[in-house]
Amino acid sequence: MSITIFYKGRLKENISVDMFSSTIEKYVSKIDCNVYQDNGAITIIFKNSHSEPLVFDFNNDAIDDFFKWNGKNMNEFYEIFDLFKNIKPLFRSLKITDDEGLWEEYISQSQPCKVLLRSLVGEKENCLLKRAIKNKNIPLSKTEHTVIVALRLNPSALSLYRLIVQDFIKILNLKCPSDFNPKSIVAFANELTFADDYIGEAQERIFECQFPYIIIQTWISHAFSYGKYGIVSQLSNNIRGLKSSKLAALFGILSIFLNCHGGIVNKKHAEMKKMVALNYTAGYFGEFILWGCEKTELEFFVSMMDYLKFTYVGVE
Repeated sequence: MSITIFYKGRLKENISVDMFSSTIEKYVSKIDCNVYQDNGAITIIFKNSHSEPLVFDFNNDAIDDFFKWNGKNMNEFYEIFDLFKNIKPLFRSLKITDDEGLWEEYISQSQPCKVLLRSLVGEKENCLLKRAIKNKNIPLSKTEHTVIVALRLNPSALSLYRLIVQDFIKILNLKCPSDFNPKSIVAFANELTFADDYIGEAQERIFECQFPYIIIQTWISHAFSYGKYGIVSQLSNNIRGLKSSKLAALFGILSIFLNCHGGIVNKKHAEMKKMVALNYTAGYFGEFILWGCEKTELEFFVSMMDYLKFTYVGVE
């Protein structure tokens, strides 16, 4: 198991390296490691023999570094997060990130959940439920089958998954399987400017990797409004909070409902995963099996989208 942690900060003026070192010694007692201080640098050597050293080098009165944890015991990993949390008051500023997004989730766990679970309301949401229930007795169309095969996912929320596919087919006006053209779909996605991302040429290998992201970007852009501003596809990312909500919705839908883990991209996504964790067992990387009836799936979904200020308006 390999996770890279990035850290960048500057000590407060009244904190010496010796004081910092003594604080480190205080909070590493649970970690199987040795701590060394030499020439303005403090180095933590992990005894698991797989992880890189964690180095705090203050020769320039600041740190800007990363290290790779390659251990097997996730408790040790979270004890490293505990260490960062405890030394943070010694810094004027300290930014911590990791390539799995676990730091944001770790921080959010100590705070009340901002996502409130609610029931379905209004015509659009209840129409989603009616469609989901109706779908149980309707076989996949040939076009739906084509899209689902291309997605290559094993979703945990099957009813929501099919609703997304059906809306995507309407948005792109895919009347038959032969209308499913990767090059055209990528070109359509690039017009969305979803979060300043550009997918590029529609090489088959790239499309297979990108298609789950494309379908969710398309759905959010054309089937949802944002706050009081209107349909997402018609809005600029300069609107306050829109870009971060787009990313949280993209990765939240993929990881929570479609079983496609992409890490935590921001605090909003962490809040979404925390809400599910309060109701379901989650793995170390935040993966969930969100099981239940169609109503349960959709109530979780609209509650999370509420928090992100997205409202389902449907597809014409």
